[in-house]
Amino acid sequence: MNDFKEMMKIATSTDSFLELPVRAQMLFCQLVLNADDEGYVLNGTAVRRMVRASEKDYNLLFDVGLINRVNGVIIITDGCLFDEEGGY
Repeated sequence: MNDFKEMMKIATSTDSFLELPVRAQMLFCQLVLNADDEGYVLNGTAVRRMVRASEKDYNLLFDVGLINRVNGVIIITDGCLFDEEGGY
């Protein structure tokens, strides 16, 4: 899915993303770079350690809806792409 990377370009320029701590932003960007075309990251813990992000940064991304965790697999979501009316 080529649109996945394009959606992430939009996501990282939103105010809600830019208000995150820098380390959480860096973690998200690295997760996106390590994701497959469907948004799945199989080595999320390794990526977190690579950028020296804390578990708090990891959980913050989960709490704001940028990532989801299912059976140890990180899934990049598009939750940050929609405004209150449901548009881009």
